[in-house]
Amino acid sequence: VLVRMIREPARTGQVSLDGHDAKPSLRGALRYVTKRRLAYATLALGMATSPLIGYSWLWLPTVFERTFGVATTQFAFIYGVILLIGGPAGAILGGKISEYLYRRGHPDANYITTRGALWLMVVLSTAIPLSPSPIVALVLLFPATMVGAATTATGAAAAVFAAPGQYRAQITSFYVLTISLIGLGVGPPLVGWLNDNIFTSDDGVRFSVAFVSGVVCSLLVALMFFGRKAYHDVIIDLEQATNER
Repeated sequence: VLVRMIREPARTGQVSLDGHDAKPSLRGALRYVTKRRLAYATLALGMATSPLIGYSWLWLPTVFERTFGVATTQFAFIYGVILLIGGPAGAILGGKISEYLYRRGHPDANYITTRGALWLMVVLSTAIPLSPSPIVALVLLFPATMVGAATTATGAAAAVFAAPGQYRAQITSFYVLTISLIGLGVGPPLVGWLNDNIFTSDDGVRFSVAFVSGVVCSLLVALMFFGRKAYHDVIIDLEQATNER
């Protein structure tokens, strides 16, 4: 009921592309994304790293308890403080870096920033469970949280910036659905499976979490190297179409 009371703002940034009218439709959005599948697929699969690591972090309380002897209540409080500070700081920092790169002549600034932050997230998230002490792990957890928040902000911006106004909502929905299904559907279950079948010792969960970040997520982020040019071309085409209106 409340949603129906919200007045939809006027749509902006609608452009005619591929010889089709600038009218919003699900079929048009699917056609648009399919034609530019390399750009969108590499962005979505690469960005799936962020929720994949994030959901695998649901095992971090277990890692800290079994590996370092830190009680779950202690870890929860410390991590809450880290999230409270590092989350907003990372999101703001990611946006600032993207703005800087865009002003420096990189139309695909959001893509570049997202890819760089994801690599940092992979490295830090792999190192956290393998740390020699809880202090080192917690110190690494702060920047890992920051870059994770940065990827969330710039990744979403990258998806929005690559979509014409009439398809922006649909394409954003595709993007969020893809990364959420991979993150939630693969992250926690994969860690659990590795615990039961590969790393079966009491502290084996640390290696399971490290494997997801260091191996699985590295492969996903690597895909983004193949999609940057395609994404760059999408942005250029949109800017040209907008300027020709």
